[in-house]
Amino acid sequence: MKLLNWLFPPTCRICRMDLPDNWSKPICEKCYQKLKFVDQYCQTCGSPLPDGGAHCYYCRRRRPTRRYFDFIRTALYYREPLKTLIHQYKYQHQDYLSVFFAELMSLAIHNYPEFTEVEVITAVPLYWRKRLWRSYNQSALLAKNLSVFLQRPYLVLLRRNKYSQPQAGLSHQERFSNVADNFVLRNGYSVKNKNILIIDDISTTGETINQCSRILKLAGARKVYGYTLAAD
Repeated sequence: MKLLNWLFPPTCRICRMDLPDNWSKPICEKCYQKLKFVDQYCQTCGSPLPDGGAHCYYCRRRRPTRRYFDFIRTALYYREPLKTLIHQYKYQHQDYLSVFFAELMSLAIHNYPEFTEVEVITAVPLYWRKRLWRSYNQSALLAKNLSVFLQRPYLVLLRRNKYSQPQAGLSHQERFSNVADNFVLRNGYSVKNKNILIIDDISTTGETINQCSRILKLAGARKVYGYTLAAD
């Protein structure tokens, strides 16, 4: 490994600066310091509120819809350099970044003491064709690695039974319609009276996690929380 590092020194995934031998992160310290952890969030959907307040723009403007999750929280603001890293992770087959992202999520989760009640960790599922094209479910990899950090079991509880287009760029009503009735509980799992944490990579309005939560609550889950790497 030392010989490989000498021949092909590891570089920052953002600025391409050489990384020191004792540095374990995929980005340099300068780029790492630009990552911004969320410290204020919408009381309804969990979206970050960099300018403060109690509710985000979406939740102030839209008519209330039924909320099935108990709450959603997020680790980091969806801004550079994280945006570039997530794009590499999802679309350039850089799946090894999941360990780094899960570590960031494990650091931020300590700000949310409610998560100590979590008994099971699961992930927002991908439709099988998208999973085949990408070769991995990016949210599932985050959940698996986070389960190691948090010492909680990871289970594949949900299945996506139809294709939906990406949520980005859709109106709130379109987002709701896009993921409605997309998820089912996998056979053989009982979630009755369980406290469950759903992991996703990016959240804007929380509707995907809301629909996953609906299925779990209908199956008897006691509490369902959402936790995302980033929120827009």
